[in-house]
Amino acid sequence: MTLFNVRPAKLIVPGFHPDPSICEAEKGHYVLTFSSFEYFPGLPVYESFDEGKTWSFCSHVAARPEQFTSTPLGNSQGFYAPTIRYHAGTYYLIVTDVNRGAMIFTTHDLHGQWSDPMMIEGWPGIDPSLLFLDADESGSGEFEAYICGNEAGNGSEKPGIYAARINPDTAHLLSERHFLIGGVTGSNPEGPHMYKRGNTFYLMWAEGGTEAGHMECIARSQAVFGPYEANPDNPILTNRSTHLSPQCIGHADFAPLDEQRSLLVFLGLRTNASYPQQGFLGREAFLSSFTWNDEGWPDLKDQSFEVDPADNGSVESSRHDWICPGVDREQRFHVSLAETSSDGSFDSDFGGVGTQIRIAANAAVPAPFNYSEVFAAEHGPRLIGRRQLQMDDSFTVDVVSPVEEGWMGLVVYANRDVWAQLMYSTETQKVQLITNDHGLIAHGHSFVLNNPEGLRLQVHSSEDGYRFYASDPSKMGECVTMGFVPCQIFAATSAGGFTGTLLSAFAHGKGEALFNVSEE
Repeated sequence: MTLFNVRPAKLIVPGFHPDPSICEAEKGHYVLTFSSFEYFPGLPVYESFDEGKTWSFCSHVAARPEQFTSTPLGNSQGFYAPTIRYHAGTYYLIVTDVNRGAMIFTTHDLHGQWSDPMMIEGWPGIDPSLLFLDADESGSGEFEAYICGNEAGNGSEKPGIYAARINPDTAHLLSERHFLIGGVTGSNPEGPHMYKRGNTFYLMWAEGGTEAGHMECIARSQAVFGPYEANPDNPILTNRSTHLSPQCIGHADFAPLDEQRSLLVFLGLRTNASYPQQGFLGREAFLSSFTWNDEGWPDLKDQSFEVDPADNGSVESSRHDWICPGVDREQRFHVSLAETSSDGSFDSDFGGVGTQIRIAANAAVPAPFNYSEVFAAEHGPRLIGRRQLQMDDSFTVDVVSPVEEGWMGLVVYANRDVWAQLMYSTETQKVQLITNDHGLIAHGHSFVLNNPEGLRLQVHSSEDGYRFYASDPSKMGECVTMGFVPCQIFAATSAGGFTGTLLSAFAHGKGEALFNVSEE
């Protein structure tokens, strides 16, 4: 946390992709995943063959509705902090769905479909991870696998990191839970990963909370269940008490490059230049590397990292994930793109220019209309969008055909309690900007429009906030300034939760809305 100890880091995938986990599959083949919380499709997976310089999309682990919980998802529920590992030809992803519990998905093909989840009965807490030991590594002469995670959330265990033996192919626990370490500060130890390097076991975890005090620590032992010796140079990375961007760094994972070097991934929150700093894109994933010193510790001591403000990420193509908050199992609001695959999974690999989105609002308009509840989880998903990629970003929605009755348009969406929508209402026949900040509703500029076909709605974002525009088709496409919404309401410290900002199209009511979406 000193400005004299700063290294560069590289943005991996722009837009909120928190809690990164990395592993090496075959030699030189690195695989990466992230948390996705309530968004569908969930748990994106990327791969790299050039030591992390570039990454390409492989699949979503949770791409089918039946892989998701049937419980309506609220803000920042769903999939927390996955870990991805590879062993003997199989990819394992272990994760907590906070609505159901810990589970394991598997596949033999990163570009194919993943299995339905196997529930891990009797494993509480969040942020599970896996360690595989072949017969020549385990000490017992047999293959062994271990699970680790944090304490149960009901107060029945003291805070810290716990581990047990597990059969990863059946998700059955094979031992009791063992307490490993309580952390350095004792504040929110979470996101643990276990490794074996040579004859030594390492345990790395985050603590301090995933906000301004976030940091990463490491310990080691000669046995899986300890006792563990904490690194005297902990925390090994943190940007607390600095003005550096990204802030909140931590929740790290690493994978070997060679005997002395390792790739390091961690989350962070890019911030603007205001005081205090504001970060409203959500927590993203960053990459660096480190070497191991002669004492057998990473050469990281209170290490700070900084990212180039012009960094656009390391993804090979400009593809976007089109995602929606939860799965509407009752199909009251069916959200689709130009195509879906034959098995019903979401095909989200669409370009940003000329994308067509169809939203069928198959339910009666809520009456009386309550803006503060319009995106409530129990009503099902009413929007689909992409992550905001940079502070300077643009999103355009052209209305091809409107809903029969209701509201539709463009929405900048942090969560169901914080959003700004530029909408057209069939009831009032008005175009209007409306902002919701935890129930505080603000109405911006409006104008009357009898026929919304051909209506263009736009938002342009910058470091200070969002500027909204509408082109009036009744006046030869005249551009009308609809208003400005400051970035502060979308900042992590204000909006709350663990996700980021989505640029989206939405529809509420009866009938069907058809939009053309672009990035102008």
